[in-house]
Amino acid sequence: MSSCSRTMEYVPGEIAVKFKSDVGEDAINTINSKCRSSVKRTSRFVPEIKVLNVPVDKTVEEMVRTYENLSEVKYA
Repeated sequence: MSSCSRTMEYVPGEIAVKFKSDVGEDAINTINSKCRSSVKRTSRFVPEIKVLNVPVDKTVEEMVRTYENLSEVKYA
């Protein structure tokens, strides 16, 4: 076993998503509505990065996979 223990890499109940720069707020809101999520906060420095709430019946991992598979998303 490694002497370095693995720490939690995320905040439970939320994910950070970077949308592509050409994706508007209306499109982001539509995507989030379909995914049953909402914007918790927007980065002041990179407005394309949104911290989203994870629905209670989903895991962080499931939501990351969902958003990573969207063409409007650069990364989640």
